[in-house]
Amino acid sequence: MVSAVRIIIALNVACFIAMVCSSSVQSLLIPSSMTLLNWGASSASETIAAHQFWRLFTCSFVHAGILHLGINLFVLRDIGREVEKAYGHLSFSLIYLLSACGGALTSIFVNPLLISAGASGAIFGSFGAMLAVVWRRPENFPRGYLLLHGKIVGFLILYSIVFSFIDKNTDNAAHFGGCLVGFLAGLCFLPVQRNQPESLKKTGAALLILALFAVTFFAYRQLSNRPDVLAETYYRKAVQMLKEKNYAAALPLLDMTIAKAPDNANAYCDRARANLELKHFDRAIADCTSALRDKNVESSAYAIRAAIYQKIGNYAASVKDLTSLIDLDAKDSMAYNNRAWSEEALGQLDAAVRDCDNSLRLKSDSATTYDTRGVAHILLNDFERAKVDLAQAIKLKQNDGAFYYHLMIAKRRAGQSFDLERQKFLELGYTPESWEPR
Repeated sequence: MVSAVRIIIALNVACFIAMVCSSSVQSLLIPSSMTLLNWGASSASETIAAHQFWRLFTCSFVHAGILHLGINLFVLRDIGREVEKAYGHLSFSLIYLLSACGGALTSIFVNPLLISAGASGAIFGSFGAMLAVVWRRPENFPRGYLLLHGKIVGFLILYSIVFSFIDKNTDNAAHFGGCLVGFLAGLCFLPVQRNQPESLKKTGAALLILALFAVTFFAYRQLSNRPDVLAETYYRKAVQMLKEKNYAAALPLLDMTIAKAPDNANAYCDRARANLELKHFDRAIADCTSALRDKNVESSAYAIRAAIYQKIGNYAASVKDLTSLIDLDAKDSMAYNNRAWSEEALGQLDAAVRDCDNSLRLKSDSATTYDTRGVAHILLNDFERAKVDLAQAIKLKQNDGAFYYHLMIAKRRAGQSFDLERQKFLELGYTPESWEPR
């Protein structure tokens, strides 16, 4: 019969490969929160508030990167084989799944907003079962057995402690809960001795399963209507709508998020983006102003508000916000480019060229910045430099109508033929702002 440990390892590897193939290369090292949730990770907002209780089990087959997967499977291969040998295929499988469920539930109670993913809760549960069988059947194991295999688990514990300093989302609660449930499950599923009735084992297992059901129900009653959990539920749905560019659907979800969690600065930024796309400019500006109360999102809030000011033609306010953004992050190449664009609208052409130069020093392959500097040169009547910059913009990105429009203007003002540029501009389309050269 095929080992249960091998089947579990194969399922974990298959799930990880499928997740990476269906998302992006980033998932190989650090998958996004949405990717993990889409593949079955657990959190109070999804598992409890959204009634997706199956996540209590599936979360143990989803991993946050190849290092996370590799370390877990290395430990599982050692501990799992020993526990399966002691309990048998079926009992080990049940211990593993019950531990996964117990770890996920503990995580939900301790960190309801944390996304729980990985086999470590179930692995700690397997070690808990090993503790149970060695405690109750010491005569079946050689001296030093527990210490030998405990070193492997110690390695996992050390990894968890070290990683918790790097990533505050390390799920140590799941490790503790999994180990406790694994120990209790191990006691329930101990191999029956001659003088022990089989019914006792079945009764213990049934009581443990009922206890997990009771804890799940209690979690539902306690957490399903908690404002922060509901806010997280709405927010994750809103983020998905924004990714799909369905701004009208995202807006009410963001409204509900902010109503439940008025201090969620990221939600204000995202609602500002949605309002910007829907041309609700005053609301978008108000949301950015609210977001600026949180220093963690200052850069995003300034960038969005500057874009709104550009849209409505308030270029002086845009320059002010972009200057604040550059003060926060002097290596933001697009901030220099965007400030240059507003400076051109204000007639501050020398400042615009300097900002474009700074932008290109930071990111030398920015087609947009070459276009912006090309426009500044047109306005300065330096058509030769304008043509060089705009040709470079087109070389880097051939499908932007703005680049062809600006090159057409530069050539026309220089007294040169511009039929090709005019044709490409009409084909790709572009609507110039009122201040742009014509």
